[in-house]
Amino acid sequence: MRTVLIISIIGWCSFAPLAGATDVPAGDVFGQWTPLGSPYRILGDITVPAGQQLTLLPGVDVIFQGDYRLTALGTIQANGSAVNPVQFRALSGNWAGVRLENTMQLSQFHYCRIEDAAIAINSVNSPVRIENCEFWDNTKAIHVFGVGNATPPPVTIRHCHIENCQQNGIFIVENSNTLIDSCEITQCALDQAPRGAIQISNQSPNGSCNPTIRGSHIHHNVWQGITAFDVTGQGNIAPLVEGNRIEYNYTGVYLLYASGEFRENQIQHNFQAGNPNSGAGVMVGGNTSEPLFVRNVITGNFTGFYFVNGASANLGDLVNDYPGDDGENHIFGNVDPDGDVWSVYNDSVADIMAENNRWDSEDFEEIALTIFDHNDDASKGTVDFDPIFDGGVGVEPVQVTTTPQVTQLLGNYPNPFNPRTTIHFQISEADAGQPVQLRLYDVQGRLQKTLLDHQSFGAGQYQLSVEASDLPSGTYLYRFVCGQTQISRMMTVLK
Repeated sequence: MRTVLIISIIGWCSFAPLAGATDVPAGDVFGQWTPLGSPYRILGDITVPAGQQLTLLPGVDVIFQGDYRLTALGTIQANGSAVNPVQFRALSGNWAGVRLENTMQLSQFHYCRIEDAAIAINSVNSPVRIENCEFWDNTKAIHVFGVGNATPPPVTIRHCHIENCQQNGIFIVENSNTLIDSCEITQCALDQAPRGAIQISNQSPNGSCNPTIRGSHIHHNVWQGITAFDVTGQGNIAPLVEGNRIEYNYTGVYLLYASGEFRENQIQHNFQAGNPNSGAGVMVGGNTSEPLFVRNVITGNFTGFYFVNGASANLGDLVNDYPGDDGENHIFGNVDPDGDVWSVYNDSVADIMAENNRWDSEDFEEIALTIFDHNDDASKGTVDFDPIFDGGVGVEPVQVTTTPQVTQLLGNYPNPFNPRTTIHFQISEADAGQPVQLRLYDVQGRLQKTLLDHQSFGAGQYQLSVEASDLPSGTYLYRFVCGQTQISRMMTVLK
């Protein structure tokens, strides 16, 4: 083995040695790290100076020999490949992680594997793009900090896998310019402290935190899938959460003095067996909370929605003129350990608008039995669920053992049918969060129904129930579009 050590008063710059490991002492680093110099053994805290860049090529292995940190006052470009990722890890125990402090210039991490860190990547008011990366066995995988910045820098986290975090997978503090897209986040909060796999926080009276979380799979976490908490109590948190699959957590979504828009998510099977205190698909607390839920599937939890401490929500409102809050959620099959079905449990004094949704039944009295509100306790608010959704179309997830690799229209059954059939389709991980359009045409090409109009879904299989009692007998074409996938099939109405 051969060790190369280059030290100067302006910093430490690594160029490719002929072969072998490279020892990197504490101090400044910049230039290019290559596979020929790999592994790079970090012997102390290192810093990329302002105005400099550290580039890591595919296949570079960075091994921290102790609890040291890589800080970027300049920028980092860690560009691995699917075959040869850039790796950051500890020799033993843990290392401190990567800290980004450049407030203007973009750092990038592509195809990296980062493990054993206290905070794997910590963006401190610093723009960063993190794509196709894996995070394993960190205390916290990604921390995004934007306190005091009215225009926080863009932070993009896309197609990443985060697993085995002692604390959060992603913690966002007052950065509304953060995008989490098509990620998988699992096995977080292993320290058993109550926290979200994705945690959204506002800590300042004049702050806000409104990130976008799209097309991700958030599952099998010890506590909440997503937690949003405004510690000021002012309700200055309003994320956009769409097309995600949130399942097998202690609680699916927990909002405390927080609101936001939740569209086309599957929030299902969130509970801990044997723990009756777990099991809310969505839990909302605090009198400044009033989130919006549209076209979500809420099923398999102990309780679909649970409201406390003055919280309210809009689960569907046909009274106002705004077309974007018309409900169309499917809330069904939420059964507690005693066998009681709870679609909405309103332990809050506030009223809940829940119009135009699908429930376990189409009978109003049967629906009312699954709702706890003013009718059960006069001190609680009322849940207004009249009218129920009568659109004839409902999307439900189908349990599968593996994530689909290909987006596909699988067909419909029965076929021929009268008056109802079920269309089956699947969304791949690559197309998770992509808008889906599904339209029904007659044989002359005339549009008869829009079954799905640019709704987003997480990766998985789905079934869509179609009511065709208003259509005459005949053969029809249904066309499915998702990303680059376009598929058409035939169905026959036989009366």
